[in-house]
Amino acid sequence: MTQVEMACQRGIVSQRVSERIALMGWGFLFAYISLIPFYYLQPVQFALDPSSVTVLKYLPLPIIGLLALFSFLGHLLHCFRLRRISVDPYVGFYLAACVFSLVGTIYLTEGALKFAYYPPTGLLLPYLLVSQVGRGELVHKIVRWMVWVSAGVAFYGITVYVTGRDYIWGAMYEAYNPYYSGTQRAASTIGNAVFCGSYLALCLPYGLWAFASQGLSRQKRIYGILGGLILAGLGLTFTRGAWVAGGLACGIYLWPRADIVWNHARRVLTPDRVVLGLTILLLLIPVLEGLGFQGPIHQTWTAFWGRLDQAVRVSTTESFRLAQYKTTWRVLQDHPFLGVGFGTFTRLFEKYKDPSTPSGYQATTTENMYLMVACETGALGLAGILVLLFVLIRAVYRGYRAAPPGPDRELLLASLGSFCGFLFNMATWDALNQPTVRMTFWMFVGLALAQTHILASRNEGRGDRGA
Repeated sequence: MTQVEMACQRGIVSQRVSERIALMGWGFLFAYISLIPFYYLQPVQFALDPSSVTVLKYLPLPIIGLLALFSFLGHLLHCFRLRRISVDPYVGFYLAACVFSLVGTIYLTEGALKFAYYPPTGLLLPYLLVSQVGRGELVHKIVRWMVWVSAGVAFYGITVYVTGRDYIWGAMYEAYNPYYSGTQRAASTIGNAVFCGSYLALCLPYGLWAFASQGLSRQKRIYGILGGLILAGLGLTFTRGAWVAGGLACGIYLWPRADIVWNHARRVLTPDRVVLGLTILLLLIPVLEGLGFQGPIHQTWTAFWGRLDQAVRVSTTESFRLAQYKTTWRVLQDHPFLGVGFGTFTRLFEKYKDPSTPSGYQATTTENMYLMVACETGALGLAGILVLLFVLIRAVYRGYRAAPPGPDRELLLASLGSFCGFLFNMATWDALNQPTVRMTFWMFVGLALAQTHILASRNEGRGDRGA
């Protein structure tokens, strides 16, 4: 073996080792933020010294720091290549608006600390993933792992909902989680039904992709079960915004194969099968009630129709959210361009809240991510985040259109659906302020952008060979 061949062999080995380390690092990060309610960890609950619990509470940040260091060292050792991404200028503009919004703010320390935490656990993630994930197969592995973990979150949420007991985290939530929604809706390990619904809506189209990309195999049936768990968990959150987001995401993913889905449904859902299925369901309900499931069945039926009824009476049921548009206008009248300061609106909520805001709500946010950005960073910050999200969607869409048919192209379509659904969901609550949802979203963004870079590199390689 020549020296050149030996060097190439060492390069391949180091690349494989680096990819395995990256896969383990990202896999552990996603499992931790999904399965451990780190945001609510308290010293009293775990009987540990405060410094240890602080590490557990903010563990995602040092993990991301290690991944960033890994990217830098990999770049020096030629295992990775630090890359710019297509949304660089827009990221810079939005971050600059956030920084300038803190000039002269009343709560400078709090805003600065939040700025030191939010971007590294958000906007930094796509850069790290694009630099570390250089093969489509690795993107697929990470996404499938995320589907497995999210299905585990859904299964736990379903179990707690059916049994009415959260044996692992329930006591901690009741003591330390001000947003705990109880066991009447699936909150799972995320700690709140709205948070959990957004998380599962983000993951749902990837579950469909994992199922569709397997072909006719045992793995296909397994991923079908996992996707079914995510869908069921999403349904039991009874979160209307997440329902619409998940429906929009799945609709975008399934639209190119709408004819196939429709024809398959027509073949399977024949009138006699529909009648037989309804008959079995009606006979099965009394059996399930006799086995002790009467409570969950009645609870589900009541909650479902209750949520639909609330959707009709928006002016009454959503009076708090509607009032926050007026609150935002009051803020922008005083701070039109840069807002009250990044991460500081909750401290100033009582000062600016509109008189039409109903009492009895513990929320001190706008319950709308776009309004929240407007309040904290003004018109410049809102313009920055809107343009950034638009350019991101456009980049994924262009990558999808340019990709050849196959799993890579379908993955970008799933990403497009997931992101568009999330854009709607952000209009129903300040989703990017919740750490698990924020990191999940930006991890999927990073994987989608990594996939577009990989496909673009392949196309350039084909062009060079053709020339």
